[in-house]
Amino acid sequence: MKIRAIAVPATLATVYPASAGQRLIFEILNIFDVQCPRPLVTGMGTEGVAATFLKGTNIRTTEGERKIEDLAACDLLPTKLGGLRAVQSIGRYPYRKSDPSKPWAELADSHRPLVRISALAPNVPHADLYVIAARSLLIDDVLVPAELLINGTTITRFEPEGDYVEFFHVKLESHNVIYAEGARAETLLNVEESAVNFAEYFRLYGMPTREETPCVPVIPINGGV
Repeated sequence: MKIRAIAVPATLATVYPASAGQRLIFEILNIFDVQCPRPLVTGMGTEGVAATFLKGTNIRTTEGERKIEDLAACDLLPTKLGGLRAVQSIGRYPYRKSDPSKPWAELADSHRPLVRISALAPNVPHADLYVIAARSLLIDDVLVPAELLINGTTITRFEPEGDYVEFFHVKLESHNVIYAEGARAETLLNVEESAVNFAEYFRLYGMPTREETPCVPVIPINGGV
């Protein structure tokens, strides 16, 4: 397996005209040997579904790493961009295969990126990291969706085992970057009602009423996922 540490220009965090921004984006993608078949734009904002991490993903807390499904409101997480922050909610998104004899149809490609051990840097992540395509990883102060990093070797798509899977998101009071299997990954930006435990969030915080601002620039997936 070919392993490379990421060396992305810090200037990417600056706001550029689209043409210049796209050239810098392609520099990132070239590091991973990714061929991008569609035009990209720079800007702010995260697109796509809300769920983030596959069940079993280890999240760094003040008490060491814990499985994401074991986290709860008020647990403290170290963040890249703001010290310790408390969990506001953990959203849960279960999926069950409708026909066990056939491949998964309920999970689109957007739920299947796999970032393999050491794909981003030596021992980062320190275990295989299963995310969704729209969820971003922090690279040189810019959030890059996992979809744009797929290269077929160190970052691929996976086929879930079994007939049932669960994905989870982490919502802090505001958008931030946490550590998932040692990799820097964004938290949920805006709460959606599709989580099966949304009623719990609604009971504690009420209906979401505003669009949050990303904590750092995000490279959106053009047209969503």
